[in-house]
Amino acid sequence: MEKERSTELACRQSLDISDWLEITDIPIGMCGNYLIGMDGVRFHPNGKKGDEEHGKKEDSKGHGWSEEQIREALPRYSDSLVLLESKADAQQRMMVDNTSLLLFPCTPRQLVEFVLKRDVSGDLHGSLPGSFIAAVHEFESSQRSCLSESGDLHRELEHCTAVHEAVKAKQEINKEFGAGSAPIKKNRWVQKWRHQEQAVIDKLHELGHAPKALTPFRSGHKWVKSDVRAALADRTDLFSGGAFDKAWDRLRASGEIEEQDR
Repeated sequence: MEKERSTELACRQSLDISDWLEITDIPIGMCGNYLIGMDGVRFHPNGKKGDEEHGKKEDSKGHGWSEEQIREALPRYSDSLVLLESKADAQQRMMVDNTSLLLFPCTPRQLVEFVLKRDVSGDLHGSLPGSFIAAVHEFESSQRSCLSESGDLHRELEHCTAVHEAVKAKQEINKEFGAGSAPIKKNRWVQKWRHQEQAVIDKLHELGHAPKALTPFRSGHKWVKSDVRAALADRTDLFSGGAFDKAWDRLRASGEIEEQDR
């Protein structure tokens, strides 16, 4: 996609299905585990090509993992029978998968975050041109600069951001320990998160990968994440259940691991 066109789309207030088609080049219908429709993009692992008529709008009922599938989820073990994911963790992951939804119209930022952070199956990975992602970040940066010129608005933005981060951190801690956990236990858990993240970084280097220049993910092909997961399977002191995936996601969100532009 040309840089000028990327900039034009990134500056729009909202995007629709026609913009999705132009930006991603993914047509209406099934794309792996995702259903692309006139009104949005939904995680639909039980879908088949031809499930939806072109232009027909449907709500999210019937999409995602079914209640029966979630109920019958099984734990995952490594080849050496180390528990990788408990039944409860698997069920929780599947329920999170079912929230993977992008409705049109959406903002450029929502589209970028959906594909980069909420694509639970990896089927949409690599569909966004690097020029469009860069244009969205550049536009938001310029918007923040304009916002900072107003002292009141700037203070409000900082306050909202601080509150958001505090709530998010509390939710993560409560999710692991419950609302009544002691502060010292929470601090130890945060320290364990960092040890998990460092273990992933160290293993990437050990396997010969540059954390900030990983080979781009390709649907249907083995990726470096699988190699790292397997190499750390014996680190049961750090990783159990879905801990590895959470550590990997935190590193991606913080920019400590990134993929090369396609």
